[in-house]
This record gives sequence, structure tokens and C-alpha cells, in this order.
Amino acid sequence: MKKIVRMFISGVSIIALLAVMAVGLYNKNSAVSYKDESDKKGQVYLASLENKDVASIEQEIDSKKDALKQYDEADKKAVSAAKNSNIDFKSYYSNSVFMGDSITESIKEYKYLNDINVLAKKGQTLIQLEKSLNELYGIKPQKVFLLYGMNDVQLFKTCDEFKKKYYEVVKEVKKNIPKTQIYILSPLSVIDSKAVATDKAVNNKNLDQYRSAAVEVAKNEGVNYIDINKLTMGKDSMHEPDGIHFKYDFYKVMLNYIHDEMENNKK
Repeated sequence: MKKIVRMFISGVSIIALLAVMAVGLYNKNSAVSYKDESDKKGQVYLASLENKDVASIEQEIDSKKDALKQYDEADKKAVSAAKNSNIDFKSYYSNSVFMGDSITESIKEYKYLNDINVLAKKGQTLIQLEKSLNELYGIKPQKVFLLYGMNDVQLFKTCDEFKKKYYEVVKEVKKNIPKTQIYILSPLSVIDSKAVATDKAVNNKNLDQYRSAAVEVAKNEGVNYIDINKLTMGKDSMHEPDGIHFKYDFYKVMLNYIHDEMENNKK
């Protein structure tokens, strides 16, 4: 019987590990060292299978597969609903400002929002914000959305430096326009095999750490955090060929998702 069990373990180990990783990835508030944490959980899970009979193993595997399917279906429904929504973005976000780099800049380039609602520039990082922040203070919007990390991961030597600067920026915005609601948007994932051609630092392992730092800043500063990265995970087709930037349709999904998150929080 031990041999049979080991054969099942060998055959299903990949499924088990994927199931554990899926649960970890969909936890918004988890620390973002996904690979190491998932490996540990996977090892514990596989070890536990040694002491179970074949029927129990099969039942547990089926439940893991069902869980994966449910996550996938929920994710597809969320993206589908966002794509099919008919929100007037220019009207809904008329009192909002989006700040960031070229990824954010595309919101106005694709004409989803008016220029005044997007203070973003190609290559911009948290260090190069002085002019944009002065413009922001002049506008005094109801809401400001900060999307940084992609260029910062190339600039900062450590994630702690990025986090420290993010704290400074958030504190400055709160001081100068205290009535403006601040939303930190999660740094987005890349396609590793393509993104590293731009810079070796631009990879998902590093961006995971920056994402975790953004969560911490939002929590400690008492500002809002929206995980838009979940919209891109496992969906390489949303990326441009460089594996970093995003296609036109992604922004409709993103703006709809942000809309839904804010409206749901009102309830």
C-alpha cells in the first residue's frame, strides 16, 4: 500500500503545489514571498499524504482541483464583468487624478480619461514627483490614485528605500491636500522572460516585494489599497510584446475594477 500511495503522491505533486500556491496568491494581505512560502506549504502537504490511504488522497486531490477551478471561474467572471461594463469613465473619474509612469500615462493616451486626470510620465518614479505633486495640489481632486513600482524597482537599490520614499510621498500628499482620498494601486506583474530584456531588476520576484511594501505603506498610513495586479496574473495576453506595458483593453478592465471596489466599499 505504501508503494501505491507514493505513486499517487508522485503523480499529483504538481497539482498539490499549484493548489497551495493558488490559495496564497489570492490572499490580499499575505506577505508577498509567494515562492518560498508555497514551497514550504507544499512540502508539508506532500508529507501529510504519506500517512493517508489512496481513497483519502484521491478525495483531497479532487477538492484541491475544485478549489482551483472556483478561483479561476471567479476571476474570469470579474474580468468579464469589467469588460462588459458601460461606465462613463471620464464622468466617473472627473474629480480624480491618476499618477504614475508610462503604464498610467496610457490611460490618457488611450483616451479613457482627460489629460487633467492623469499626471503621469514615462519613466517616472517616486523620486521624480515634485512637479507632478505641485500640479496635483493645484487641482485638489477628491481622489488620487498612485501607481508606482515598475520604474522604481530599477532605481532603488533596496525595497526598503522604495518603501521609505512611498511613506514620504503619502505623508506629503496628506499634508498638502488633506481632504483628498489617497488610493495606492498595487505594482503590476510582468512577463519575466520578456521584461528582463529591459532590465534584470524588472522581474516578478522583485515586484512581489514592492507590492508587499505598498500594502504596508497603505495600511500604516491609513489610506486605501486596491490590488489591481490580480487582473493580470496568468493573463499574459493583456501585455504588450515587451512584457511590461499593457494593451488597450486592460485599462477598461482596470478602471471598471477600481470603480467596483470603491462602490462596494460604500455599502
